[in-house]
Formats: sequence, C-alpha cells, structure tokens
Amino acid sequence: MTKTYQDVLDETISFYSADPKNRRSARIGRDGKSVCFYIGPNGKKCAFAKWCKEDAVLEEGLPVAYLESCHAFFLKERLLPEIAHLTNIDFWSDLQSLHDNYLNWNEKGLSPRGLKDAAQIDKNIKNGEY
Repeated sequence: MTKTYQDVLDETISFYSADPKNRRSARIGRDGKSVCFYIGPNGKKCAFAKWCKEDAVLEEGLPVAYLESCHAFFLKERLLPEIAHLTNIDFWSDLQSLHDNYLNWNEKGLSPRGLKDAAQIDKNIKNGEY
C-alpha cells in the first residue's frame, strides 16, 4: 500500500511514542548534541532508517548527525517500495530532526517542544511544501 508523507509522519510518531527511550536510536554525544545511529544497539533504527530497505541501511553503529545522514546518504533506492515516491529531502531531514532531538521526547512520547515541531511538519505537509 502506497503511503503519504502524512502516513510516514503519523506512523513514525506512533512507533517512537510507544516506547521513546527504548525505540529511538539517538543518544547524546560528547558535544551534548543528539547523535543518530542508522542501526543502533539491539537493532534500533533512526527515523530515516526505519523507512529504508533492510539491505540498504548503513553498517551497524555508524554515527551520523541528522542532516548528514539524510543529505549524505539519501537515495530513493534505499526507501521501502511503499514510500519510494516520497523523495523530498526536506521532509526526511525534518522527520529525522524530530526523531534525533532528545528535547522532543519524554517518557510519554512527544514533549511539548516535540509536539510543536511535529505540528510544523504537519503544516508543511498540508501546505504542499514537501
């Protein structure tokens, strides 16, 4: 079934909100910023890798910042077939940023800041900006 940007946003938020601490692959780096792992410990994936084919994800434990991960490693061929048409890099960067920033999450899912960031992505989708 083909998915939309809205589907991807909603499913990503739902997935990571179900268990924010244990499903996210991001961690705080030495510089105090969030660091993403495409595939982290125990197979956890970043928001972008979650939507990639299993064989397209980079090697386990490769740390990359969210903008580097999406811009440097984004290829349509890496995406799952149901979302291969969703190629707007700004969407993937925004989704990855939402995922990576630890301030966007609390024990219940999205924090107030995360809700605000998610609402901006939602607005961008509705305005056709992606």
